[in-house]
Amino acid sequence: MPLPVVDYLKIPEDGDPYLEGHKCTSCNSIFIGERSVCSSCSSRDKMEAITLGSRGKLYSYSIVFRSFPGIDVPYISAIVDL
Repeated sequence: MPLPVVDYLKIPEDGDPYLEGHKCTSCNSIFIGERSVCSSCSSRDKMEAITLGSRGKLYSYSIVFRSFPGIDVPYISAIVDL
């Protein structure tokens, strides 16, 4: 089984891959990646893990071939509305 390259990509053994986001229970803002403080309302310890939608609209993407030392390339950077 392939391993995810980012920690918010989850690949369960008995299901389909999905992206995990975190939702602030104070202001309902949603973020990708784990965090303990909401960057929208500054609430602490109010983030809960959620499964993000499996379909979305791709607005733009870029394949990055050069990056900072220690960051593996190539990788894809994208703006997606889920």
